[in-house]
Amino acid sequence: MYRKVPVSQATQWIRQSWVLFKDSPGLWIGLSSLLITANLLPIIHQAFGVASVLLSTVIMCGIYFAVYFRIRGLPVSFNVLKFVFEKRENTRKIFLFCTVSILIDLFFMMLQLQVIPERVMEKLLTDHLSVSMAEKLPLFWIIIGSWAVKFILMFALPLYILQNQSLKNAIYFSCCAILTNTLPILTYTLLLSIVGGAFVVLTLGAGFVLFMPVALISGCISFFDICPGKVSGVNQHNKDDEGKSDSDNAIFLP
Repeated sequence: MYRKVPVSQATQWIRQSWVLFKDSPGLWIGLSSLLITANLLPIIHQAFGVASVLLSTVIMCGIYFAVYFRIRGLPVSFNVLKFVFEKRENTRKIFLFCTVSILIDLFFMMLQLQVIPERVMEKLLTDHLSVSMAEKLPLFWIIIGSWAVKFILMFALPLYILQNQSLKNAIYFSCCAILTNTLPILTYTLLLSIVGGAFVVLTLGAGFVLFMPVALISGCISFFDICPGKVSGVNQHNKDDEGKSDSDNAIFLP
């Protein structure tokens, strides 16, 4: 279900993502733009919150499929989003996954309201510089916990939808995979933040158009490298990989 990878793979994930991006820049910029747009829907109106989660989940699954196909030299277009629904049960699974994701977000929101005093929240919104470090600390750990859970869900999503694990097993194996590969994942995150951040700053923000797709592609590559396995519901892939073990499907970058 998952394997331990060397720390050096962190640089390989980023390098391979750039190779894939250069191959089809329009596709990756388009998919990442769709994902960003879906995530920004709640800004228009809070009523779009659920739609935002659903669309983001579908688009992210499509990006996982696109990366999976391109690594294996298969052609990819925007029609890759249809593979998310190639299996009828995926519609139900996406709704269930989104429900869990929304409930987790609500939990952290409630935790924040319970742990952070109202006066501190008011100061954070009006004059955050007047808030002491001791007052900010609980909020800091809540944010860290929230992002850690989101990262776990990022790995759990393809395990659940693409590799056909149960939701419970997907979350469990995602936790195990991340804990087993904490050092390479942290190294990858640090490198991506430094290199990508510097690039965006030097290009006066224009580089974000390139940084976002590369970040998404490299994140998907890291998953397939750490969690090699057959992707269910894709006929062409199933034929090509018939008789192979999970380890045979691992991404070994040159």
